[in-house]
Amino acid sequence: MEPHASKRTQPELITFIALRRAVGILGITFPFIMVIGSIICTGCLEIQSSISAYYHTNMQNIFVGILCVIAFFLISYRGYDIADDIAGNLAGVFALGAAFFPTSVKDHLTGCIPDPIDNHIIGIIHNVSSAGFLIVLACFSFFLFTIKNKNETNIMKDRRNTLYRVTGILMSLCIILCIVLVYSNSDFSQSLKKHNMIFWLESVAICAFGVSWFIKGRTILVDKEE
Repeated sequence: MEPHASKRTQPELITFIALRRAVGILGITFPFIMVIGSIICTGCLEIQSSISAYYHTNMQNIFVGILCVIAFFLISYRGYDIADDIAGNLAGVFALGAAFFPTSVKDHLTGCIPDPIDNHIIGIIHNVSSAGFLIVLACFSFFLFTIKNKNETNIMKDRRNTLYRVTGILMSLCIILCIVLVYSNSDFSQSLKKHNMIFWLESVAICAFGVSWFIKGRTILVDKEE
């Protein structure tokens, strides 16, 4: 028997790794599920102004369901120390806020939104929750995932850390640009919003989050002994 075989095959460890992979897969596929699902299920060929706007389409239940699953995984997540646990719980709460407090849609942005909802207070809660969700996930990638475990090799860990930091930076930049676009009334920002720039920025941020957790799930760039 290999020295660490029993440790590697513990159900708790397998579940722990699978949890990270599941979160990663959901993050990477979330934007695609919204767009492709909307096309297949409702015949809506138009991309919405943001991922959050899909709440107001016929993809509402799937949108809320995916965020709830991600929230459950994050709240259930247990890391190496209390900082991981707090960050996971916080991200989970923000994900639930983004799911159950929908973004405001002021008019019929597309024909795929039959009955838009415009509630200023709920919209603010959604924006804060969405921003908080991505900010905490960026912190996971940039600060928590880069902490070295004594069992990790230097070369592979350095490569993983490079990708973690890249995904963290991508998420941070996307968050900043989204906030600027949401609260800016300049002609340039209005033009970008008409071309669904917020949707693309959110998609990049969420996919970056998914890639980061997918790597943390020991799917790629793993140490040789694993």
